[in-house]
Amino acid sequence: MRTSSGLILAAMRDTILPYSIYTRVIFVAWLAILSTSCTPTAKSVNTVASDPLVDAGRKLAVEKTCTTCHSLNGQPGVGPTFVKLYGRKEKLTDGTEVLVDDAYIKESILNPAAKIVARHTPSMPVIPLTDAELEQILALIKSLK
Repeated sequence: MRTSSGLILAAMRDTILPYSIYTRVIFVAWLAILSTSCTPTAKSVNTVASDPLVDAGRKLAVEKTCTTCHSLNGQPGVGPTFVKLYGRKEKLTDGTEVLVDDAYIKESILNPAAKIVARHTPSMPVIPLTDAELEQILALIKSLK
């Protein structure tokens, strides 16, 4: 997959630049792409108002590395984005559909291989969470409308 940044870098590669400048440009572009796709920011999180439970969920999602695969800004990733996830129907690999609600999300966190969404591979590790932490993650996902 080529991003617009990748096309720009490909075009720059054909220009005559000293190697050190070219590698620095690639590194800076890579950092920019990484920071926009992996780090939640106030702009990338679609919450209406600040809620302590949502804020705790956002912090926990980063700490537990959920945001490595699940974006908070709608961008596709290894796993489904958290944006507009809650309340949606997902087609599973076995052909059935499931409503993304509290029960499904909790089951998917505690037993990731139980139900796999058709367009994703079963790669999520089991991440132990307390009941309070599960509620924080749920609050975050529900807030990303």
